[in-house]
Amino acid sequence: RFVLLFAGLSVMAFINIKSIAFFMIGAMAAFTYFIKNADVKLPLSGNSEDNGSKIKTAVLSIILAIAIIGVSVYSFITPNQAELESKALYSDLDKIVALINSDNKDAAVYCGFENGPYLEYKGLKPYIDCRAELFTKSINGEFDYIKEHNELREGALYYKDFINKYGFGYLVIDETETQLDLCLSHDGDYELIYESGLNKLYKEKGAG
Repeated sequence: RFVLLFAGLSVMAFINIKSIAFFMIGAMAAFTYFIKNADVKLPLSGNSEDNGSKIKTAVLSIILAIAIIGVSVYSFITPNQAELESKALYSDLDKIVALINSDNKDAAVYCGFENGPYLEYKGLKPYIDCRAELFTKSINGEFDYIKEHNELREGALYYKDFINKYGFGYLVIDETETQLDLCLSHDGDYELIYESGLNKLYKEKGAG
């Protein structure tokens, strides 16, 4: 089980830089388990079975040590792609926030999970953010916004009914919301006022 724990945490660390912290916590514990009885005095003598066990322990310990060093070095010398992507996203959202504030900073704004936290931080009133549990009916006691949001993205909810329900003056559409983007691009009541490789900003005509 400790081998599997170590292996799983190693994979997580290499896939997502945020998981390196979990690796450093859990993998170190697994590593210390394997070296707790390590005794690699050479030349080996005595019972050959015991010697074989010691060699296996030594080899496994070395492999785990190399893995730990590798992940640690990787975390320090590899460019933080997540950080670079976040900076690009925040810069793009800053442009969108500036456009909305110049028109009507109090307007109701639609956005998805990823953009919600930053838009809220910048003082806007987004529809939803990444704190998914707060938007379930069992927690907020009012309405299941998560279900509504998923139905909108899947096309199970008519986008016009959804927009009219909340009176969105602006809609921030990220690159994953292709279906909603397609609907708005053919809707004469909305106009595209900003576009980048990350987001699009639609504005209700006459809003602001």
